[in-house]
Amino acid sequence: MQPGPLDPYGLVSKAGAWYLVADRGGRPRLFRTNRISDAVVTAEPVRRRDGVELARVWEEQRREVEHRSSGLRVVVRVGRRRLDGDEWLTAELDYPVPAAVCQLLQFGTDVEVIFPPEAVREVALAGLRELYEEHMA
Repeated sequence: MQPGPLDPYGLVSKAGAWYLVADRGGRPRLFRTNRISDAVVTAEPVRRRDGVELARVWEEQRREVEHRSSGLRVVVRVGRRRLDGDEWLTAELDYPVPAAVCQLLQFGTDVEVIFPPEAVREVALAGLRELYEEHMA
């Protein structure tokens, strides 16, 4: 896919990933550099918005990406074993789809999905599937 002309502000590194911070059609965007497969340098001058600098565009885009709502808010109980008895905490996690919640199975009985019902159902079915696959081998 060709994104069209970009007006770059610069490159930024976050958690080991590099991003090109640029305007596309006058709107700010982030592009992961490891996904850029081709580039063409043109003689056209860069058109940046007046008074806008790399740090500001990066901060706005980073905040937007980090606070982007996922597809599903999941409530879990997390157990912590203590010498004086178990302690349970409640946490909220975001998942793009209900099936992704199954990654919590790796924590065994230390994590219990309690809401929403579709997430509870996914974990229960995946757990049963895992149990039966073990016995079928």
